[in-house]
Amino acid sequence: MVASTNYVLCLFGMTCAISSVTSTLYKKIPGFSLHGYTIDVKNVKSLGKCGEICTANSACFSFNFELGSPTGMMSQCELKYCSLDANNSALVPDATMTYYERISGEPTSPAIPLCNTCVHAPCQNGGTCTVAGPFPSNFTCQCLQNFSGTACELQDGDCGGTPTYTGVSTIATSDGRIFEAYCDQGWTYVFNRFDGSENFNRSWVEFQQGFGDVNLEHFIGLDNLASILNQRSYKAKFDLVTWPSSNLNPATGFAEFSSFTMANASDKYRINIGGYSGTAGDSMSFQNGQQFTTYDQDNDSRDNENCAVTFKGAWWHASCHYSSLFGIYEQEPTCRAFALCVCWANYPGGNHHYSFKEAVMKLHRV
Repeated sequence: MVASTNYVLCLFGMTCAISSVTSTLYKKIPGFSLHGYTIDVKNVKSLGKCGEICTANSACFSFNFELGSPTGMMSQCELKYCSLDANNSALVPDATMTYYERISGEPTSPAIPLCNTCVHAPCQNGGTCTVAGPFPSNFTCQCLQNFSGTACELQDGDCGGTPTYTGVSTIATSDGRIFEAYCDQGWTYVFNRFDGSENFNRSWVEFQQGFGDVNLEHFIGLDNLASILNQRSYKAKFDLVTWPSSNLNPATGFAEFSSFTMANASDKYRINIGGYSGTAGDSMSFQNGQQFTTYDQDNDSRDNENCAVTFKGAWWHASCHYSSLFGIYEQEPTCRAFALCVCWANYPGGNHHYSFKEAVMKLHRV
């Protein structure tokens, strides 16, 4: 018996009841300690205190206790967030620490988690886990097709690998770029505008890098977009939502283009787009073949004038535009001046004075 406000009763040197808090039992594994899986380390006066701390912590299921500390000295108590797994390589010979594994608790206690990394499901998106060593980081994942990364957390190339998923994914393109994108049933969002919360009147460098929150208003970035498009063939789709007060018909429209390509920075992100179908009208044919222009990088075809400065929005301007979805966001359908706003001029009933409530561009594999 240990003389303390906490006491330990060990039966046959193997099973210990550590009390003063609960009747939780711990199995003693002499000569071994558990490496890894540590949630906290405490300095305590006794084995009983170490067990009491673990029992009182809902996240603790076993512990290592330091042996042979001089009288009056503190002993190290390592709290573990799991319990020994059979034949687990994390249990190693140790002359200074002893491992204690919880084997009982209250009837309503949750199941004791095993010290097996794969039990904690580190592999995402349906990947298969294999334990590779004694620590939580020691695992390998066999990823399903279209996924990669240490935990299969990366979608390869675009959102096309998960045609039923809607939400944010981490994309890894074939040339090594890794970034977040919003996915919608196999479509990869290029940009989203719906409330004017994000400033789209940005510099060349900002458009290259991308900006905003992919869950909200954002632009994916020209370099990321070029990286996606360099991998395979894609179609592009523009989704537009009108203001209810304007009574335009249709209230929501789309313009889909069966072919969409874009150069990289060396050709100023020049686009080639064609094969229109939809309900919103074709407002991109006038922009076809154009380089990207911002207020500080004039690549449009208009002499002695920067269209992004004149019309307050970056775009693939010609001289200048029939669409400009990066223009000023109005909180109403009427634009403050000709062609300055979120513009898609060939929409049925629309014109250069109309500003759309919502605008999305997205890509899909062909």
